[in-house]
Amino acid sequence: MLRVRVLVVSDLHLGAASRLPGADGELSVILRQGWDRVVILGDFLDLWVSTIAEIYERHAALLALLRHMDDVFYVVGNHDAMLRGMRELDGIEVVNEPFVYSDGGRVIALDHGDAYDPIDYRASRMANCVVTMADRVAQWGTGPGVSVYRTVCKSFAGVGSARSKYVDEIRDRAMEALDADVVGLGHTHVPVPTQALEDDRFYFNSGDFGPEHLSYVVIEDGMPFLKRA
Repeated sequence: MLRVRVLVVSDLHLGAASRLPGADGELSVILRQGWDRVVILGDFLDLWVSTIAEIYERHAALLALLRHMDDVFYVVGNHDAMLRGMRELDGIEVVNEPFVYSDGGRVIALDHGDAYDPIDYRASRMANCVVTMADRVAQWGTGPGVSVYRTVCKSFAGVGSARSKYVDEIRDRAMEALDADVVGLGHTHVPVPTQALEDDRFYFNSGDFGPEHLSYVVIEDGMPFLKRA
């Protein structure tokens, strides 16, 4: 049985001024550790605050390293959703659905996580209209991938004690939606070490690499391990 050593990293937010100093260098060191596969779980580029040209200029060394690696997959997030529908970004394969593969006898599903935000504005017709209008204004000013709805929970996730509840709700929704033995997300910027759940299923969140943490996940023989640079 073929087994692979996979690096999972999420929410780099390249282009955002809030990234931690040295984050690109730390990730470059990790990327050079000989992976069979690298999966980037969304919000790779922060197209809400920078253009692709600005990002490529500011993060040239890191992007050049990724460009010359084999088997790099990029699951689109919400801050870079305007790239949804693309198949390739400068040599990196773009994945528009959860990235699913098998290893160690387990099916592993990796997704950004915004699709599982515990919010449904459609329950209210007025709220639906307000959020739709807000999305259109944001898209006019920033780009077609911007969605107020898709980031409401993330924007308020750190307020008071709501963050832990939010993180758990996203996990539960993802576990229900994805038919896999192991489910991994990003999006929340909250690193979650591997959790053993019911029916011998596992969950993790790789956190983020740059904005708040320098966390990532290594999957070997079908089992994920949370690491920090």
